[in-house]
Amino acid sequence: MAHRGLHDQMHPENSLGAFEQACAQGYAIELDVVLTGDGVPVVIHDANTARLTSVNLDVASTSLEDLQQLRLLGTDESIPTMEAVTRLVAGRTPILVELKTGPSAGAVGPPVVEALRRFGVTHALMSFDPRMLGWARRHAPQSPRVQLSGALRGEPLPLIAKLLVRSMVTNVVTWPQAIAYDVFSAPSLGL
Repeated sequence: MAHRGLHDQMHPENSLGAFEQACAQGYAIELDVVLTGDGVPVVIHDANTARLTSVNLDVASTSLEDLQQLRLLGTDESIPTMEAVTRLVAGRTPILVELKTGPSAGAVGPPVVEALRRFGVTHALMSFDPRMLGWARRHAPQSPRVQLSGALRGEPLPLIAKLLVRSMVTNVVTWPQAIAYDVFSAPSLGL
């Protein structure tokens, strides 16, 4: 699986070029989705554009138009929309979609699932946020769900939510088909 696409110096992570390279070489793709300030799902890992563009913008507070003016790591690549990625992939390879914590599931879920369906993309939805998977269970039951968990450092979840997700208690509500747990966060006397 190509984590954030099959990226290199000419095709940065989570770019259309990185996703094209993954498709061409037969890799499935893992990617991250964040909502823009005007409610459009874009494919970027960070909540802020600074690391990839050297411009300090909060994705959730910035319009799609402004975000697409930025260039990724000095290349011609820009931050792609989820729709552009699904159009490019169009059933050529599976996508593992991480729905990032932040926006409401009812805001991010529908346009993401619609784009995946429209372009016939085999996929699974994953998130650290059980509210995302709860939404998917109710509104997109045909989409496999993966609960992410671990120490949850840096995840913008309230402490009580982190404790519930770490312990997997929320799985009785979200019924994920798979769990991805950071092995270094697992309780163990040997670690």
